[in-house]
Amino acid sequence: MALEKINPAGPSNDDSNWSSSTEVSGGTPTQQNSIFQEPGSAPDNSGISFTPNPFSPDDDGFEDFLSINYTLDKADYLLRVRIYDRYGREVSELANGKPGGFSGSLIWDGLTDNGNKNRVGIYIVLFEAYNSAAGRDRTFKETVVIARKF
Repeated sequence: MALEKINPAGPSNDDSNWSSSTEVSGGTPTQQNSIFQEPGSAPDNSGISFTPNPFSPDDDGFEDFLSINYTLDKADYLLRVRIYDRYGREVSELANGKPGGFSGSLIWDGLTDNGNKNRVGIYIVLFEAYNSAAGRDRTFKETVVIARKF
């Protein structure tokens, strides 16, 4: 198995932007990565959007990752992003104190923080941007769906 970037234009030092190739023969040098996925466009105003939604983290190389795209009104926020299941249990923490900038994307592989697969269903993304020095906070809460082939 070879490691590939989900989004080749994304940061190389971001662990969530890397995953195993789904190509049977191994990697895909000189070709588009087997797990390639574009992050999608950020919302026009402050907020978050998802690409794709629903997504299917089943390692088939098609829509295996959720891109959480965001736009903020200031560049000096720190991000805390958590994912909850439909019962309100935290299943993953994507960011905690990560500098946000004006806009960007985070990637969720659909797994729990322990590396276990989540069930098919609705999940809640709690996106918090905070700046304690300036006393500004932004919070967005939206739903995403994990789907699988039957």
